Amino acid sequence: MGLYLVNACKCNYKLMLITFTLTSGFLSAFLDNVTTILFMVSVTIDIAETLKVNPKPYIISEVLASNIGGAATLIGDPPNIMIASAGNLTFIDFLLNAAPISFLNLLLLILFISYYYRKFFKVESLVTKIPIEPSETISDKKLFKIGGLTFCVTIFLLIIHDKLSLSPSTIVLLAATFILLIGGEKMPRILEDIEWNTLIFFSCLFIIVGGLEKTGVIQKLSLYITLMINRNVALAITSILWFSALASSAVDNSFSRFPYSLNTKCFKGIWNKYLPFMVGFSFRMRFEGNGTIIGASANIIAVGVAQKRDVSITFKDF
Repeated sequence: MGLYLVNACKCNYKLMLITFTLTSGFLSAFLDNVTTILFMVSVTIDIAETLKVNPKPYIISEVLASNIGGAATLIGDPPNIMIASAGNLTFIDFLLNAAPISFLNLLLLILFISYYYRKFFKVESLVTKIPIEPSETISDKKLFKIGGLTFCVTIFLLIIHDKLSLSPSTIVLLAATFILLIGGEKMPRILEDIEWNTLIFFSCLFIIVGGLEKTGVIQKLSLYITLMINRNVALAITSILWFSALASSAVDNSFSRFPYSLNTKCFKGIWNKYLPFMVGFSFRMRFEGNGTIIGASANIIAVGVAQKRDVSITFKDF
């Protein structure tokens, strides 16, 4: 995919930056943004090394786009599924309300990065095409085709999941199980490439949030906010959005699982009534993660992958 995109842009640095940014945002709408960033950053650095260009602007732009794109669909990020489940939203409900806002913000991001990196674009590439056939980079064409078909079928089933009486998590789990079964002898090697550290991190985080629920911490906070709701709904919604937004800029936005649990307690029974709040909460979790280098898992992963390839991205750079 990376080679196709670069050759389509004729190795023009500005077109490459715009194309890679849009691609990162689009993929994050259908894949976890950590998975998207692992793929995009690796491809970007490989291409940057070939073209002898600084990959830093591309990586930062891709990370920002992945956090924005992840808010566009129900499956773009785990909190989206949790929010949709609490509010009984279907894939289409979430798409119609969130995708337009996400797309608009991607366009604004492109306008910003085009201006911010304008000096970077003044340097022209010495080549117009990378002399490598994209098909040569596919090591297992059979698994590639089956995986691609499975992905498309999964997206289709997610769109109509409410008519099938299947939850989104069930559909995704069935698709993953199918790929595991057909992978055969190659699966042990593929399993080694899974980001187990990230999975363990999220598992432990959910345990912490569960502990806060069991000990009554979230319940007490929810009672306080419920009193606010009785007096002023707009104030309650605004307060909790800003509280969790500022928290996500300071720490990984996965911390938003805590305010999510708090919100489902406080707003139980009125989630359907306040659809803008549900969608807004999803965007809050994604967008505020762009505030700092530690604001989202994708940010941290991108920096880690870049450092392994001798590309340094500092807190100040981000």
